[in-house]
Parts: sequence; structure tokens; C-alpha cells
Amino acid sequence: MHYPLTNTDGCQPFTNDHFNNEHINEGRKQNHSPIILVDRGNCHFVVKAQNVQAFGGLMTVVVDDKIMEDPDSLVMADDGKGESVNIPTFMVSLLDGQRLKDAIHRMPTFEDGQNQDEEGEGRGRKRNKVIIQADIDLMTKTDSQIDVDLWYTGAYELMQANIDLPKYSMMQEIFTEKVRFHPRILTTECSICSDRTKDQ
Repeated sequence: MHYPLTNTDGCQPFTNDHFNNEHINEGRKQNHSPIILVDRGNCHFVVKAQNVQAFGGLMTVVVDDKIMEDPDSLVMADDGKGESVNIPTFMVSLLDGQRLKDAIHRMPTFEDGQNQDEEGEGRGRKRNKVIIQADIDLMTKTDSQIDVDLWYTGAYELMQANIDLPKYSMMQEIFTEKVRFHPRILTTECSICSDRTKDQ
């Protein structure tokens, strides 16, 4: 996992100069795709994920910017270009995000046996490598209800895609109360449209 030294909100395309080059290069030598930690705000979630993906990132982790907010209650909405994102993106709380940042950028102390050079920097000192392990278990059954968000970029694209909505309805009937589908459609205001179009 990497937290950039600059461009911390991930709103600009990433380059190696935004990160600790030693960590980036070491990860690439070991064929590791980076997980990028970014701050919430200043641009859309999709833009952050696009920039991480273009940099070769495996996953985007967004740190919330509100201390009393529960990230599980938030919906990371699509801005109409979400179909271009092929990597997972999720949000962690401000507190958990700060813990990750502190772990990533914490420098070893001199009590750890490091030498100190004339400028006060330890020779050979490296920032910590933060390893995240995730297990996805598709075999375990649960009695809890599962919420599934189904995103569409817009009503027009939904019609053009020829998606078989009756099949989705059948799926809901099969899963009954176990799964709740939440269709979400991006809508925009059209000030120049006719009244008929607006009604539709």
C-alpha cells in the first residue's frame, strides 16, 4: 500500500514523483501492483479511481474526511464515466485512514539500530511496507441481508444496452429477502429539452 507524498487526493494523474520512489520501485521489482491510499474530496470518486488505475494500481482506498461519519453508510456514486474503472474502490474511516498513513510513513527510530548521518537522516532507513491481506470467501453462507447496487450511467444508455430487466426481477424473486437490489440511474437536468422529454 502506498500513500502519495503529493497529489494526496488523487485528483491529478499519478507519476512516480508523487510517491516514495524506493517503495514504488521495490514493489515493481517483486511484480506487486500498488494499492493506493487517497484522501476524499476535491474531485469525484471515479476520477480518483481512474488515476490509480492508469498508474497501474490494483485498488483504490479512499480515506473519509469526516470524523464522525460511517463509510459503510455512504454510496460512492458514479459520475457517468464509471464504466471505465476496472479496479475495486472502497472507503475507510478518517481514523482508520490515519492509522494506515502513520504506518506507511513512519520512519524507524535510531533505537532500532540505525546509524545517523550528518544531516540527521539514518543511512539505509526505509519507510514501512504496509501489507494488506484480504480474503474473499464465496462459499460461506450468511443469514444477513445483502444489498447490491446496480448502476446505470443514464436512462438512455439503459435502453440502448438491451438489458433484460425481467431477468433481474426473477433474480430478486429467487433471493427473496436475502438480497436487495438498488438500481441507481444517473440523471441530469436538461434546460433546453422540450416539456415532453422532461416528462419522460
